[in-house]
Amino acid sequence: MNIPLPDLLRRWRERQTAQGTRSWAERAALRAWAYAAARPRLYHRLARMYVRVLRWLVGYPQILKRLPGLRRWLAGRDLPAPEGRTFQEWYRASRHE
Repeated sequence: MNIPLPDLLRRWRERQTAQGTRSWAERAALRAWAYAAARPRLYHRLARMYVRVLRWLVGYPQILKRLPGLRRWLAGRDLPAPEGRTFQEWYRASRHE
């Protein structure tokens, strides 16, 4: 099978944007991500913080499953604990070894 999944997903996102059916939370999250992504130092700091907080939260599923925006997503999934480092930290360390 040769399903053009990236193209289909892009078209659906374009339709949602054109019709105004994207939630305010999704739009706000994407704006926040774009702001941080345009500032690498900020992005790396936030990523480090996020990994460490997420690693802590995985040990407390009752808290994790109550976080806004994650309830439905986590209802059918188990979230594995992150390694404790971001990809950038791992990559930098592997280049020095």
